[in-house]
Amino acid sequence: MIGSAPGLQAQLAQQRAAQNRTDDIAQQASGPNQEQVIAEKAEEFEAVFLGKMLKPMFEDLNTDGMFGGGHGEKMFRGMLVEEYAQEMAEKTDFGLTSEIKNELMKAQEVG
Repeated sequence: MIGSAPGLQAQLAQQRAAQNRTDDIAQQASGPNQEQVIAEKAEEFEAVFLGKMLKPMFEDLNTDGMFGGGHGEKMFRGMLVEEYAQEMAEKTDFGLTSEIKNELMKAQEVG
């Protein structure tokens, strides 16, 4: 019996989910608006990446005081970080979107 079977199952599930997302992108991008869909997906990926980078910055903020902290703030902080990341991806050129878009276009040509 393999001791890390749950870990292996989780890894396989993640791989299947990633493949399904890739297939969905390819299906959505196979039409007249292919470039637009790929650009949107690339920007979406950049927003997720930025959210992952911003999350640790906000986890340890001390918000005690008259108008800060509490259970509500803990619940909504993640959504706030996601919104920050989305706005950053839309308004700022970090270079990720163009690189991801180029790679997706190359993959579309090969596939």
